[in-house]
Amino acid sequence: MESGRGQEDAFDAESYNINGSLFHPELYLQKLLKEAPLSHLMKKEKEIFRQIQELDSEMQTLVYENYNKFISATDTIRKMKTDFKKMEDEMENLKEKMKNISMSSDQVSSTLQDRRHQIHELSGTHSMLQRLQFLFNLPTEMKKLMNNGEEAKAVEDYLQAQQFLCQYEQMTSFHSIHNETEAIVQELKTSLRKKFTQKDASPQGLSESIDLLLRLGEPPDTLCSLFLESSGIHLVNTLETLERQSQNCDGNQSGYVEFMDAGCNGFIGDLCLLVAAYNDSFIIRYRQLRSDSGNAIALAAVERLLSYTNALMNRYLKSVEDRSLEEAKKASSFEGLVQGLDKFLRRLHGISQLLPGTDFGRTGTELIGRVAKVCCEASLQRLKDDFERQLMNSSEALQSPKLVAQEKDLGSGMNEAVNLMLSCIASHMKATLLSLQALVAPDVTFATKSYFRQSFANDGVRETVIVGFFQYVCETAKEFCEGHRSGKVFPPLLLILSRVCLDLEKSTVHYFFTMIDEIFGVTVTDKRHQNDRSSLCQALKAAAQSLVDHYTMLQGVALSQMIRKSMETRNWLQSNEPRNVRPVMKRIVEDISAMETHVGALFEEGPRKERSSDSSRRAYSQFSRTQNKSAWPSYPPHQLDRSFLTNLHRLFSDRVDIHSSVDFNKISILTGIIKVLLKAFLECVRLKTYGKFGVQQIQVDAHYLQIYLWRFVSDENLVHNLLDEVLSSAYHRCVEPVLMDSSIVESICQKN
Repeated sequence: MESGRGQEDAFDAESYNINGSLFHPELYLQKLLKEAPLSHLMKKEKEIFRQIQELDSEMQTLVYENYNKFISATDTIRKMKTDFKKMEDEMENLKEKMKNISMSSDQVSSTLQDRRHQIHELSGTHSMLQRLQFLFNLPTEMKKLMNNGEEAKAVEDYLQAQQFLCQYEQMTSFHSIHNETEAIVQELKTSLRKKFTQKDASPQGLSESIDLLLRLGEPPDTLCSLFLESSGIHLVNTLETLERQSQNCDGNQSGYVEFMDAGCNGFIGDLCLLVAAYNDSFIIRYRQLRSDSGNAIALAAVERLLSYTNALMNRYLKSVEDRSLEEAKKASSFEGLVQGLDKFLRRLHGISQLLPGTDFGRTGTELIGRVAKVCCEASLQRLKDDFERQLMNSSEALQSPKLVAQEKDLGSGMNEAVNLMLSCIASHMKATLLSLQALVAPDVTFATKSYFRQSFANDGVRETVIVGFFQYVCETAKEFCEGHRSGKVFPPLLLILSRVCLDLEKSTVHYFFTMIDEIFGVTVTDKRHQNDRSSLCQALKAAAQSLVDHYTMLQGVALSQMIRKSMETRNWLQSNEPRNVRPVMKRIVEDISAMETHVGALFEEGPRKERSSDSSRRAYSQFSRTQNKSAWPSYPPHQLDRSFLTNLHRLFSDRVDIHSSVDFNKISILTGIIKVLLKAFLECVRLKTYGKFGVQQIQVDAHYLQIYLWRFVSDENLVHNLLDEVLSSAYHRCVEPVLMDSSIVESICQKN
């Protein structure tokens, strides 16, 4: 029911649609009169009237247009009828003419039928006479063609007549022609062979000669060897020239580019022409025969070609490698080297495509890898040379008379030397990395190989250049401490190198490892490479520690030598009563003050224990106060051991480690120097025997050192204890042990 009602509604709606196919005008008009107002009806009337006029106008236009087309079509059809009528008449005429021609042809055929057999026999006879004429004229014609340089035409004529001559050779007339022709052919072969000995013979010309000789029946093996030997003369001469140039490398970048151009464009280009001509003449020719014998000849030709080209290419690769290695060692930048190697590798890939079974591209890539390694080694050597130059310049600058005379200027000069050395190291390493970046430029063929890029960045740049240079710095530090440089070193240079190693360890190592990753775009996967950074930092810190320890020992030993000489040149049994501090003690204090300036210019102050309020005013050592205040000296010597109290004091004093490592600060370094000095002073004192005034002189010297040295050390008790041992040892080795009064000792030291 609902579906039926819906269909009726749709039908009603379509009846009122003025544009629909089911439009019902009476229903539409009734509905419009019932529902629409008068104004709407008038407006609708005007609209319908306007639409009627438009439809009338369009109808008239359509009628006019179609009428014109109808007239045109009528004219066309009338014309076609006329044309078809003419065509019919012409076809009838043509049919009549063809019939007449056919009748005439039948008449001619019937007339000539009797003579056709005679004409055929005459034509065969004429053809035979022409062939005989060709055979009789063949020797003369072949000589004429040879004299005119038309060997190909001569061979073509001979091959046309060869079968007939061989077939009728037993006939007397043809036998002489055959022998004369064969003699000319041998002469032709000799002439073609002579072309192989000409210096200006091209591979294309030789290929044409080989083609003619092969057509004349020459054995392919002999021609293969002859072709390679003759064509290779120019290649061998080019190789010899390249080998001479590779041995006379002058480090000129333009000369290297010219060398590579001569090899790539000259040698490899000519070799490619030779290979192409050889392939056309032998390999392709016999493979196209599609026979077992042809394939065997082609295979033998391929083996001969590979053997020949491998021998030439090995010589060429050797000359390129020698010249490239020399260029890598001497060149200041690698742009020209990379340009030449890139072109070289492209040409190797090209010749490998011409010679299946060869892989010169891989060989060339391995060669480039070796050259890249030498580039890294040469870069490392330049960094080493620059570093050595900086060390030498720093040493000469620090030992200049002007700086030596002014300790303050020497301290600032040391600081400037450290900054200059660090700046030069950073700038030279950065320039080196940027120079090596040319080997992995985006437009370089071998740089696109991931294995080359990874190996070059890690094994070459990272290991050889960066790690190698920092290891060289560590080795140099070791040589200053233990090697052949240790005997001639200027002590402040040890401090400079130690400070440089510390600064390299703190920031420079990390900076350049990060720079490698950014420039070369590689990811470190090898654990050995991953540990480079931490191990280098540890090695640099250890080198800095060795340098500062060696500086401490070196300066301590230098001061000890002064003490030893002063002790050995004096008669301590017959010394005069002390009135002054010995000059050597003053010199020692001055030298330690200078060392304080040097060390303080590069290292921080460092921690020290709290000082006592009377550190600079202690007139007596612990031992001297003990000797004056105790009662034991009143006993006879045999009743009391003199060293008892001193040994007892040693039991309760701290043990002094003379050769322990120092810290990277001024106080620790100076403390180490003073420990070595005072220990040497103690040993020198123990080797002498003293009179009364001798031990008093030691007392004055020890007190002088005490009032000046305490401010250089981290713990003043260390100085006091060692000087107590010095005075105690002198006292025990004195034949008449009497110490001076503290006031006198103090006045003498203050006076000096």
